Amino acid sequence: MAAILAPSPHHPVVGDRRPDLRLVPGGAADRTDPAATYRRRRLVAGLLAVVLLTGLVVGSRALLAPLAEPAVAGPAVGAAGPGDASVVVAPGDTYWSIARRIQPTGEVRSLVDELVRANGAGPIQPGDTVVVPG
Repeated sequence: MAAILAPSPHHPVVGDRRPDLRLVPGGAADRTDPAATYRRRRLVAGLLAVVLLTGLVVGSRALLAPLAEPAVAGPAVGAAGPGDASVVVAPGDTYWSIARRIQPTGEVRSLVDELVRANGAGPIQPGDTVVVPG
């Protein structure tokens, strides 16, 4: 049961005077235990922190996994035929960079042309095997 205090039109309010209110025992404030509320809030905050940290770890691994650099593979002998070698394409490799790796000094245009003839003129992707004619 509730009671509402409302001004009556028959009793005019004098000035700014409002009726005094008093606290009735047995309300919601008496039923809550401040220590239990504190413990519950700390538990919820701790669980939220664990969930957020787990999400950050999983998310960062998922986002950073494609950026991991694989080991750069050098020439492997015996891939296509006798006297031929092969190179596994690393991220960022081109026919020019592979030719420069195979032949560190001098002109590499003829070697690039040989690589294109042996492997096709299409683009190369990381993980592809490029045959180096011997």
